[in-house]
Amino acid sequence: MKAITTGICLSLFVSAQAQWQQVHVDPTMGAMQTVALNKDTVLVSRNWDQLLRTTDGGVNWDTITLPNAQSYRLHFIDQLHGFYAGSASFQTSPTFFKTSHAGATWQTMNF
Repeated sequence: MKAITTGICLSLFVSAQAQWQQVHVDPTMGAMQTVALNKDTVLVSRNWDQLLRTTDGGVNWDTITLPNAQSYRLHFIDQLHGFYAGSASFQTSPTFFKTSHAGATWQTMNF
């Protein structure tokens, strides 16, 4: 029974691994956080003031620049609405952004 269970687990692991493939490598990217909104739309926050966004499962990536916003936190409450907190190193308070379009566009939040 133990051999059968091990074989089933191994075959599940192998079949799950077959679905993943490396599509983008950038050693200077400095990825901070990744958020998958669905199987096709993924956002990756970078060290400085940029997000990477794909809408085709990682085949193509767009770079979104958020001014004066070194990455702190990227959070989505659903597939459309999200928030990004960041700050330039010379600022004393964080900068906040929001999106209502799955990260395609971002607006500064003023408090």
